[in-house]
Amino acid sequence: MKKILTIILALSMLLLASCGNDDFNYETTTLTQSEPMSVTAQPIRFYSLKEAVDFIRADDRSGLNEKFISIYENMFYSFKNDGFLYQVDSTIAKRIEDNVALYPEAAYEDIGVHYFFECDEKMFQVVVYIANTQNLFSEDSSKTNFLDYSKSRFGWDNYYIRSAQTKNSGNFDVYIKNIGRTDTLTEKMTASFFVDESHYAVVRSSVSESDIIDFVNSLSFDKYYIQ
Repeated sequence: MKKILTIILALSMLLLASCGNDDFNYETTTLTQSEPMSVTAQPIRFYSLKEAVDFIRADDRSGLNEKFISIYENMFYSFKNDGFLYQVDSTIAKRIEDNVALYPEAAYEDIGVHYFFECDEKMFQVVVYIANTQNLFSEDSSKTNFLDYSKSRFGWDNYYIRSAQTKNSGNFDVYIKNIGRTDTLTEKMTASFFVDESHYAVVRSSVSESDIIDFVNSLSFDKYYIQ
């Protein structure tokens, strides 16, 4: 477990801050003395999915911030209760193997597992979240609606619907949000959809709508069992 980085690298810290806000960016924020930095439970980064699963299996929580131990324990309990993590792969993009992170619950963040992908020098962030069952409107995955869930859970809105099809999920609706454009005139897009009745994925990238839909269509979700 010595390889585990319990203090997230700067990029992943910025990523966490962006996850509760679709207006994501990679820039740091300058704080004045009158703006103390808020401290929250940080994601835990691993060099592989196997390493993350091994850590969930273990009882050793040394190295974690004691102030947030109950939040981390809730995260581990949720993963163990599921019995697996979703391993995400793509037919058109390369998953960055040595950058996997487990996300604890936060103000605008469900518990999840995070991956990076690279395709034609474009980066994609994929997080598979465990949905909060209190905010689900149906136990039937064919009726699960990300827009309804996001409104109930986080108060998010302003998505529009496109059709997608992954290897595992078949045809389904994917909810797109176009955040706007960066200084280089590249659109900032998010694509959100349910993988099954209790897990949903959020994809973020600075690409066009067609590019993010193509990427979503290339994805597969396979269970990596914890037990």
